[in-house]
Amino acid sequence: MNSLMKRAILVAGLLGPGLLASTAYANDDCTAPMSSWQPREVMEQKAIAMGWTVNRIRVDDGCYKVYAFDANGQRIEAKFDPATLDLVKLKQGNEIERSEKADTPDVDGTDGGTGN
Repeated sequence: MNSLMKRAILVAGLLGPGLLASTAYANDDCTAPMSSWQPREVMEQKAIAMGWTVNRIRVDDGCYKVYAFDANGQRIEAKFDPATLDLVKLKQGNEIERSEKADTPDVDGTDGGTGN
């Protein structure tokens, strides 16, 4: 094996894991920097204005994820861009998987209550 080939293998070995790790983060639904995020309280007020009863707001894939009930009592899980508060994804009723744990701690370590 010549030295050029050895260098190429070494470089690929060093850079490969970093490149793979960066692609994992590229799958976030929301990419706004935290410095541009609106407060959770504003997100909660928007959901209430939409006629929802908010149970919890947490961060998921870079988005605000809202667990709520609509005016008919149907369960809702919705993702919002935290900077613009635009709706990114919406699941209602039977679309929601029961295996998701709504009582896991938020990213900030709180118990999942809104506004924390």
